[in-house]
Amino acid sequence: MLGAPQLAMLADVCVKERAALGETTVIGMFRLIERLGSVVAPFLAGLFLAHYGYAGALKGIGAVLAACVAVQLLLSALFRPRPPADFPQRTPA
Repeated sequence: MLGAPQLAMLADVCVKERAALGETTVIGMFRLIERLGSVVAPFLAGLFLAHYGYAGALKGIGAVLAACVAVQLLLSALFRPRPPADFPQRTPA
């Protein structure tokens, strides 16, 4: 359900990367990471299930997701491009 919107958004978000590396390289890297997650996630969920049971597995998956969100927010804050200082402010008409 998320694959198509993410791929469409990739063109808007990775403008500099597409210019530097090429569009096929950027899409290929995105697909590689996406498929790596599709392979690792079931094994990780099975590991949690085997060691902690159903309730523990859900807690473990939730903890991994929360950690991933925290890392994403941190990386977004660190690498977000800042607007130039002389950026004109819009005034309401």
